[in-house]
Amino acid sequence: ALPELGEIYPLGGSGDRLGLTDPETGECLPAAMLPYCGRTLLEGLIRDLQ
Repeated sequence: ALPELGEIYPLGGSGDRLGLTDPETGECLPAAMLPYCGRTLLEGLIRDLQ
């Protein structure tokens, strides 16, 4: 049934293994900041929920 449908979004964790760093500070960014199809994963999640 549709009310029992759910989705899992793996947004946590450090993106250091993927080389995601802030170009100004060099700090590791969270995996949610990974660019995908011109947006970050977090932006895509929010867009899907809207």
